[in-house]
Amino acid sequence: MPEVPDLRVSDAEREQTADRLRAAAGEGRLEADELDERLTRAFGALTQSELAVLTADLPAPAQPTAALAPLSPERHPLGSRLLQLAVPNVICIAVWAASGAGNFWPIWVLVGTGIGAVTLIVRHLTGADEDDGPELLPPPPGPPRL
Repeated sequence: MPEVPDLRVSDAEREQTADRLRAAAGEGRLEADELDERLTRAFGALTQSELAVLTADLPAPAQPTAALAPLSPERHPLGSRLLQLAVPNVICIAVWAASGAGNFWPIWVLVGTGIGAVTLIVRHLTGADEDDGPELLPPPPGPPRL
């Protein structure tokens, strides 16, 4: 079986090896002088085998954990509704702050939207979301039939 030729490495591969060496030093696996020596050799490496020797005595890098996907309104409608309640508060507080009015009049908006937010949260936690219950209003009439 023919031997596979030792391929030349790219700058990106050298930098990847250097990052792995720095991480190992950060974990306490390499001393500072050993890190310097290995980094010098990594940036001077021409082939894959030269880079492989530098990390051969180190454990495999940990697999990164999957990042949590942000909750979109479609996945969690409660967050969307709470955001809709927060927007008027932010706008009113900004208007109050910009106008320099003495009394904190946005408190009345905060009270109203706060009651709405608490209601939404309680309904969500108890499983009584409005989507699950009967409609309070009849559906709108359809187009006239000809």
